[in-house]
Amino acid sequence: MSSVQFLYPQMLWLTLPAIGILFWLATSQRASEIMASHLAKALGKSDSRGRNLYWLSPFLLITIIALAGPSFGNAEKPGAQSANARVLVLDMSQSVYATDIKPTRLAQIRYKALDILPLFDQGQTGSSPTPGMLIPSAH
Repeated sequence: MSSVQFLYPQMLWLTLPAIGILFWLATSQRASEIMASHLAKALGKSDSRGRNLYWLSPFLLITIIALAGPSFGNAEKPGAQSANARVLVLDMSQSVYATDIKPTRLAQIRYKALDILPLFDQGQTGSSPTPGMLIPSAH
């Protein structure tokens, strides 16, 4: 059986404020009773606030454990990135839309970008929502 690892173990520190809040709720409910307990029992009113703490304690514990991100296998943290990240930035000013040369300047930029992208074999490269389409919509 594999061991349990937490992706965000610092979230387990939330148990300390949760214990403090539960302790405060347990002590403050006794002080805020409006009527005497023997009269409440005679009227058939049960102390439901005490039962709510019994449901709140496991709920808080399960929530804190879920926030800590339990992992039962070896997995990378989501957000860990390579140091070789890059973004291809293109000039999309009005001069690119000029039709003075063949193919157009925009088509030349697109072809050069498509030639450069396969050369990056390591790291991450920023891309557009539709891969291969580097031409923006006309306004």
